[in-house]
Amino acid sequence: MKNLLIINFFHSSQYHVGAIRTQRFAYYLPRYGWRPYVLTKLPKAGNNGQPIKEPGDTFYVPGIPINKPFHLENLIWVPPMLRKAVEILKKIPMEVVLISCPPFHQAMAGVLLKKRFGMKLVIDYRDAWGLNPYREHLHMFRKFVLKSDKIMENHLLRNTHLLLVSHQEMKDRYLRQFNFLRGRIEVVYNGFDLERIGSDTEVLFPEFTILYLGNFYPKQKTRDPSTFLSALQKFISERGIPSDRLRVLFIGERYREVEEMIAKRGLSTHVTYLDRVPHDVAMEYLNKAHVFLLIETSDVMTTKVYEYLATGKPILCLVRQGGELEGLIRRFSPGAYILPDDLNQIKAAIESCFEAYQAGHYVPLANEQFRVRFSRMEQTRRLADLLDQIGPMGTSRLCEEIAG
Repeated sequence: MKNLLIINFFHSSQYHVGAIRTQRFAYYLPRYGWRPYVLTKLPKAGNNGQPIKEPGDTFYVPGIPINKPFHLENLIWVPPMLRKAVEILKKIPMEVVLISCPPFHQAMAGVLLKKRFGMKLVIDYRDAWGLNPYREHLHMFRKFVLKSDKIMENHLLRNTHLLLVSHQEMKDRYLRQFNFLRGRIEVVYNGFDLERIGSDTEVLFPEFTILYLGNFYPKQKTRDPSTFLSALQKFISERGIPSDRLRVLFIGERYREVEEMIAKRGLSTHVTYLDRVPHDVAMEYLNKAHVFLLIETSDVMTTKVYEYLATGKPILCLVRQGGELEGLIRRFSPGAYILPDDLNQIKAAIESCFEAYQAGHYVPLANEQFRVRFSRMEQTRRLADLLDQIGPMGTSRLCEEIAG
C-alpha cells in the first residue's frame, strides 16, 4: 500500500461542495493500493459542542473565521498547515502529495514539500485558477489585486508533476496557455455516488417540484435566474397554478438580488429559497424532486451536473450552446431541454414537464453507460492509475523530471 497526503482546506465541511471530491477520493483509494492521509481545516463543532471529524487518517489545523476581504482565512491557514504537513511527513513516508484547489494559495506549500521531501506533487483543480471564466466578470480593482496570482500559478505549474482538472475544456484552456503541461495534465471528472441516487421507486414530493442546487451569480449574469423566474411567473399566471400543485426549490447561498427577483414577480408562495444544507440533505431533495434547473453560461462543469444526470430526470438547461457541458447533456440525457435565454421557450419547457407529470407520463430514464463511466468510484480508479504512473515504479512520461 502506497501512502498519499491529501491537502484540502474544505475537506471536513458538510456544506461546501469542495469537500466532496477529496472525501470520495479518500474513501475509494484504498481499493486501488493507495492509503490516503488527509490534512484539512478543523471542522466546526456539532450539536454536542464537539468538532465533527472524519474517520481514518485525518489531521486537522484550526482555522481563523475571517471571511472578508478576499477570504483571508484561507491565507492565514497556510503557515500552520505547512508546519503540520512537515510534522506528518517526518513521521510517515509519502510518495505523493495531492493538493485540491480552490483555495489556490495553499498549493504553493506543495512546492516546498516536494523540494524538502522529494515527493511527487499533484495539484487538483476543481476549478481553474487564473483561467477561471468567472474572472472575466470581476470588476477592475479585483482583477488588479489578483494579477499576482498569474505569477504564482506559473511557478506552481512548472513545479507540478501532474495537474488534475475536472473537465476537458479546462484542460484545453490550460494547454493553450501553458504548453509545458503537455503530457502531465489529465482529466478526472467530479462524478456522483450511485448509492446516494434514489431508485425508481423513490417517493417524490406530493407537488410537482423543480429543484435548483448551488449558488446563483446574478451580478455576473453567468447563473442569473431572472429569465427563468419570469417564464415561471407567466406560466403560473396564465394557467392559474396553485402552490400546492407546483413549486420551485432553490438551495444554495442566498442572495438578496435573487430574493428581490422572486418577490417582485409575486412568486413567494411558489418559490422556496433555502440556504446551504449538508450534501446528504441536498441529495434527499434531489431524489424527491421531479425536474432540475441548470443555469450555467460559462465553461464549467459543476458536481450537480453529474448528480442530475445520474437520476435520469428531466433537466431545464440554460447553458452555453456548443460547449462540453451541452454535449454531455445531449449525449446522456435525451429528456433534457437545452434552452436559450428566451422567456417563451423556457415557459414552454416548464409547461411540457408539468403537463407530462399531470398526465401520468413522468418516467425518469437513467443512462447506465453514464452511471458506469462517471461514478465516483470509477473516477477514483482513474486517479489511482495516474498516481501509479508518477510513483516510484511509474514508467509513463508523467514520470519525467520537471523544472524546479
